[in-house]
Amino acid sequence: MRRPLLPNPSFTRRSLLFGGAAVAYTSFAPEPHALASSGGLGSAGLGSAGLVPAGLGPAAEFRRRVTDWLSLLEPDQAAAARFPFGGDVQARWNFMGGGGFIKPGFRLEQMSDSQKDAAWHALAAVLSPRGLTKARDVMRLQRVLIERGDGAQTRGEERFSLAAFGEPAADQQWALRFEGHHLSLTFNVANDVLAGVTPSSFSVNPNRVTGGPFDGLVTLKREDDLARRLAADFTGAAKDRVFFTDRPFRNVLALAGRENPFPGREGFPAADFTAGQRDLLAEILDAFTAEHLNAAHASGVAARVARGDGAATHFAFAGSTRVGEPAYYRIHGDGVLIEFASVDRDAQHLHTVFHLI
Repeated sequence: MRRPLLPNPSFTRRSLLFGGAAVAYTSFAPEPHALASSGGLGSAGLGSAGLVPAGLGPAAEFRRRVTDWLSLLEPDQAAAARFPFGGDVQARWNFMGGGGFIKPGFRLEQMSDSQKDAAWHALAAVLSPRGLTKARDVMRLQRVLIERGDGAQTRGEERFSLAAFGEPAADQQWALRFEGHHLSLTFNVANDVLAGVTPSSFSVNPNRVTGGPFDGLVTLKREDDLARRLAADFTGAAKDRVFFTDRPFRNVLALAGRENPFPGREGFPAADFTAGQRDLLAEILDAFTAEHLNAAHASGVAARVARGDGAATHFAFAGSTRVGEPAYYRIHGDGVLIEFASVDRDAQHLHTVFHLI
C-alpha cells in the first residue's frame, strides 16, 4: 500500500500519516480556494475525491502584486529586473557568494522606498509572516558579518535581487525569484496557479549570533536542532544505516544544473521509523517545505509531498548530533529532496536546499 508522508497542513503538522491515502486525505484540511476554476486547470487539476489540487494554491493576487511592483520601475530598472521565462538566467539560481554577492535582477538597495514596499508586498502574497521574518534574518546576517570586518566592501543587507521571468499574466507561465547571498526563493506560476516553490534555500552565517544588536538570533534553529535529535535517536543496525558515511559533506550537492544528483536513496527508510521518529521527520519537513509559506500554499506543498510513498522517504546523516559541531543530512523521497550542510567546523555557516522533484 502506498503510504503518504504528510506534514499536517492544518498546522498541527507534527506527525506522519502512514495509514493509506484515504487517511491522509481525510486529515488534509486545505485553505479554501478556487483552483478548479483557475485558468486551464479545470477538474483535471484535482486529486483524490477532488480534495487535493495539482497546483500549490491560487496565485492571482501574487500576480497582481508583482505587476504593481513592475509598474513602478523605470525602463532601465525594468530591463534589469526582467528575463525570459525558462532561459539561462532562470536556470542559474545561486545562493552562494561570488561576484560581489550581486545576483541577477533589480536589487533592494537600488529601489526607492515605494518600490521596496511594493516588492515586500508582492512577496507577502506567498510568504508567511514567519517566512518574511526568516528572509529578513538571513539579510540581517550580512550586517553581522560586515560589523565583524568580513566583506564590508561587497556585502549589503539589501544586496538582494528580485527577478521576474516571463510576463505575469493570467494565462501565462512566469516566475519571480528573490535572491542574494544565502537566500534563493523561486515561485513559478502557471495560469494563475502557483506551480512551484523551489529551488529554495535559506542559508546562514552565522546561525547563532552572540553580541551586537542581533544577540541571540538563531535563524535555522529547527533545521539545525531537529535532525540532530532524530539522528541521535537511532541505535544498532538502524543507526548504521542512518549514518551513511564517516565524514559529513562540507556543502550541499543539489545545486543549479544538478537539482537531483543522487541516483539512489541513502540512509534509513521512514517505513521503519518509530512513531516518535516519524514525528521528528515531519517537523523537519515542515521547517523546510511549509513554515515559510502562507497557509494556502503550505497546504498545497504538503499535498504535493503526500502524493509520494512517504514510507520510502529516506533520512541520511553524517557528523555530530551536537549543535555547534559539523553535520550533514539529507531527506530524499518520491517528491522531495532536502539537504543541510555545515560549511565550517563550528556549524555556524550552514547551507540548505529544498527541491520538489
